[in-house]
Amino acid sequence: MTTNDHFTRIRFLDFEACSVSAASWPIEVGVSRLLFGEEGVSVATWDSTIRPHTSWPISECSEKSAKVHNIPLNELLEGADAIGVAEKAFEELRGCVVLSDAPPYETLWLDRLLALIEREGQIFIEDFHAASFGSFSGRVLDDLYEFLERHRAPHRAGRDSARLARSWMRALASDAQGALGNR
Repeated sequence: MTTNDHFTRIRFLDFEACSVSAASWPIEVGVSRLLFGEEGVSVATWDSTIRPHTSWPISECSEKSAKVHNIPLNELLEGADAIGVAEKAFEELRGCVVLSDAPPYETLWLDRLLALIEREGQIFIEDFHAASFGSFSGRVLDDLYEFLERHRAPHRAGRDSARLARSWMRALASDAQGALGNR
């Protein structure tokens, strides 16, 4: 397996949620991945708002959370069907290394979503930071975190997952550039 083969199995996951309570539920999902082609590395992202499932209590919606992600409840009511989003999310993540910068929260919301299709607990989410430190070092790792610092999370799931993926894209480019310089 080449290094690129390993990186093609990685998915960067982010959710926005109605609140951060234990009974909260996801309102938006974003999954990004690295694509390797003749033109170099790029990022592909799938994201979707999620219409609240009838089993999810609307009372869990928090005004504080709504101010952070700026997704009003009426927009969610026009969102994609939660079961359809769960099926697509499972398809996107199954068999992949899934990374998130907030695994406890993302696990809660992913399991809540996947419970709708009886797949909860089947996807394990790893810590983005631990994976970054395990995959990169030195100047390359500095470049990754400099990218994150300069590109703040916009609190929209697709853009947030793409931000994480782009930080790894930046690290891979930095690593390749360093390898060329060492020849």
